[in-house]
Amino acid sequence: MEFSTSDIIQLISILISSLISIIAVIISAVSIHQNTKSLEESVKPCISIYVEQITICEQQSYFVVKNFGASAGIITDFQFLNPPDKISQSLSVNLNRLKGIILAPGQSKLISLDCQIFKPDTIYTFIITYKNGKKTYTDRYEINIRNYTQIPTSRPENNSKYVLSNSLREIIERMI
Repeated sequence: MEFSTSDIIQLISILISSLISIIAVIISAVSIHQNTKSLEESVKPCISIYVEQITICEQQSYFVVKNFGASAGIITDFQFLNPPDKISQSLSVNLNRLKGIILAPGQSKLISLDCQIFKPDTIYTFIITYKNGKKTYTDRYEINIRNYTQIPTSRPENNSKYVLSNSLREIIERMI
């Protein structure tokens, strides 16, 4: 069986078309996979812990557990791996209560703490496990309390007008 020139050209065209089609399907599959991962990353919860100090007439320190992500997350496990020796009962109880809570996007929980019980040069480790639907995430946070402490701000105590104005100023500063 002998092929004519036009048969060979048609055969080559079919092979090239098939090859291009296979490459297009592969590129589409890879693109869909990357888009799925990208979409998942953009809508996943991101629950974090950090220390914040708020000064309104007096300075108060808090652990803040916040969802920085774009969807709600359920905390399934919360571990404080190396708490200080003299951790207060209320702090321990409040940290244990985090298991099972749901944090909406942008929502946070404040847990009051006494910075004096934490050693200034010790790095404290927290592990937070949370889920969104079937996907589970685990993040590890290492916090040095000293990095979060602020220089105390003096507030006048004699005149309530100044206390009120400074408190309002502090609230406005926090909103910025």
